[in-house]
Amino acid sequence: PIGHSDRELTKRYFPPFVAALKAGARSVMAADNSVDGLPAHQNRHLLTDILKRDWAFKGFVISDASGTSGATVLHMTEANTASAAQHAFDAGLDVVFQSSYGQQRPYLDAFQRGLIPVGQIDASVSRVLRVKFELGLFEHPYVDAEAAESQRPMHRGIARTAALESIVLLKNEPRVLPLAKTVKSIAVIGVDAEE
Repeated sequence: PIGHSDRELTKRYFPPFVAALKAGARSVMAADNSVDGLPAHQNRHLLTDILKRDWAFKGFVISDASGTSGATVLHMTEANTASAAQHAFDAGLDVVFQSSYGQQRPYLDAFQRGLIPVGQIDASVSRVLRVKFELGLFEHPYVDAEAAESQRPMHRGIARTAALESIVLLKNEPRVLPLAKTVKSIAVIGVDAEE
């Protein structure tokens, strides 16, 4: 959403996140969208002022895959990936998530050039380590594969129930879908259309 007031964000967009944090979520993934003209990955108001300060979130913020560099290729608000990383960590990002080896190089450049202060690195590492300690990952770093496999039917059942309960059925009156082949154009209107 672009240009939404804090009141609208609080009433409309924040409740699911607040509920997830109250339920015990220990990490939050930044979104690829922008809020008030700033990519969410570089949005200090969202990541630090609201999430970490106002909501007292003690976990860590992780980027979406390639989301940090999205400021350079999607939003066009950053000159390069190193500056995007610098501004993301300054805004409150703690972890850059990439999906394959080699993709870390542009981010590593920001660290090696000193664009991200050592104090920020220490704070981010502390947040990640705190969660790992809370989860007992240092005492028990490996999953019991057999125990995890035994839970699969239950997890599939939960996923199926969630999928079924999230389906929205729309009436197809007066038989608008599928669109006729004679339709030459369609108007898409509203904020989401503009983005």
